[in-house]
Amino acid sequence: MRKLFSVIRWIFGSMICLASFGEFMNGEIGRALIALIIGLLLIPPVSKLLFTRKKTKKPQNQKPSTLELFNITSKSAGNNATEISLDINKENLIEFLVKKQKDRETEIKNFNYSPMQVQRQGLQLLESLNILNSTKNLDTLVGRYEFITKMYDDFIKASYNKRYISDIQTSIDQYKSMYYDRILNDFELGLLVKPNEENLKDYYSQCLFRSFAKFYNEQSDQIETLKKEDAKERRTKKIIEIGNQTISEFDKNSSETEKFRNQINEIRNIVEKLNKVDKNNNNYQKENSINLDNPIIINPYSPFQITLYNSDKKTIMQVEKVLKDENIWNKTKELLPLFTKYDIRCREVDEYILKYKPLYQNLLQDKLSNSIEYQQATERDKEIIEDEIKSEIVNQIPERADCDLQTLFDFSEIDITIDNVLIQKYGFDVISKYFGLNHYQNKIIGHWERKDFEDLLNADLAITAENIPQEEILASQPLKVLNSICEKEDGFFKRKNKAIDYLNENQNLMSNIGKFVATRNLFKLKKLPSEFDTLEVQKISDNWNFTKEYIKLISETFRNSEYNRETTNRENYSWIKGFTVEKFEDYNSNFVCQRAREECKKKYSKSNPPKLPFHIGCNCNLRTVS
Repeated sequence: MRKLFSVIRWIFGSMICLASFGEFMNGEIGRALIALIIGLLLIPPVSKLLFTRKKTKKPQNQKPSTLELFNITSKSAGNNATEISLDINKENLIEFLVKKQKDRETEIKNFNYSPMQVQRQGLQLLESLNILNSTKNLDTLVGRYEFITKMYDDFIKASYNKRYISDIQTSIDQYKSMYYDRILNDFELGLLVKPNEENLKDYYSQCLFRSFAKFYNEQSDQIETLKKEDAKERRTKKIIEIGNQTISEFDKNSSETEKFRNQINEIRNIVEKLNKVDKNNNNYQKENSINLDNPIIINPYSPFQITLYNSDKKTIMQVEKVLKDENIWNKTKELLPLFTKYDIRCREVDEYILKYKPLYQNLLQDKLSNSIEYQQATERDKEIIEDEIKSEIVNQIPERADCDLQTLFDFSEIDITIDNVLIQKYGFDVISKYFGLNHYQNKIIGHWERKDFEDLLNADLAITAENIPQEEILASQPLKVLNSICEKEDGFFKRKNKAIDYLNENQNLMSNIGKFVATRNLFKLKKLPSEFDTLEVQKISDNWNFTKEYIKLISETFRNSEYNRETTNRENYSWIKGFTVEKFEDYNSNFVCQRAREECKKKYSKSNPPKLPFHIGCNCNLRTVS
């Protein structure tokens, strides 16, 4: 059929081309050109030449790119979701592997084999393997392994040479004569006689575990003989640090497999056990000074646990509910009534205050005693200088909490029950509003709506215009209003007392007050009952400011701990290679935390992520490395 169609095209194309020549002869150039073009297009060889795309052959020595090894397809899977499929291109993959194999064979074939170099490096390898097997120092282990990996591929390429075995035997004999007391095991000999990178990785993983075990046993024995607690604490922290680094090395060595999972878990268990011991040692003295009444951990599965106490379980569960509610953005405002009414305490915040307040006070005292300016200043200037020094020394706290530390430390000794009798009688909302308006004492308040004063009126802490003397109402009004009440033109009385004296002399004009003054919205605070005369209002205010910072530490640490737990526990994060810590100082240079600076220098593997927050009020961020 295709041949018949081709013959027909040849016939019609030829006829139209011949007809075009006749048009040329008759002078019809335009029609002749059109006919000629159509005729040529119908001829099969011409149309094939013009419309068939040439196929380019891939050079034989060109290997497929990485992208050509996979077929990637995508399709929509619902709202704002795309499903991506990844399939292996078997043909290109086989071609790629064959090319890699040929390149490797060429590399081995062209390897410059030097008997003297092989013998020398063979001796170096045996010495290095012995160091790997015997050292207790992780830095030595890692450094020696890096030295081996740089030259080990030369052994693999050299092993294809006929002389290799005899030269390696020379290296072995020389090693035995130099180190007659060292015994080579079969695995170490195998790494030299039959070099294999996977076997080398396995050997390194075994040495990692043996090195940590030796270091741990040695340090544990030494800790038993130490007398000072701070020395024991430093040794314990060193073991924890080396343990975490060892786990990280396992991960870098791609040893996170079933083959070494037991060893990794054993190291991890030792580190976790020592972390608990270290925490118990740090908190032993503090626990004896903090009376934990009904302690409840509100986030038992988070990396940083928060313990509330000094209240019943129902109240603490209310606090937990507020902390977990993502719709409540101002948690301090919601929790302040609960904390002040029930005197709820947090173990971790109290321990932080006990640990760092003495340091804060010592730093402050040293600065003040060494400041000549402070010694010569007036009382008011001394207060200013003291505040300036306090803002500086908070940056010297080893673990700086993200709050107003000056308020937290300065007011921590105020009795938390100082406001209990007031709150019990009036409630927190009412008494806090009363204290918030305290600067209006002995003044008439006229710019608030009546609904804002209903609770104060019901609590008998405020009075309305009906109970305020008329002279006080008049004194609170501007001179223009007073002139209107006096039925005088604006500016008649130049001073308020003159206008008020005039009204007192003309009592009939007092009825004009209601015409020019909205007395319904005039209020005046009453003094607290005499039973509260001994209360120090300023101390109550300071205690509430302290409690606000106290709650802020709890709520933000709770939030950060939950966030980091979710981040590190995600199941599908195969793209993550590890973690780093980002300090808040990078965004605010005035906020300095010494602990954060140290943690930012470290790199964490994905199998051993950092446990954030590091302390109460820690504002470090967890960042993934991909």
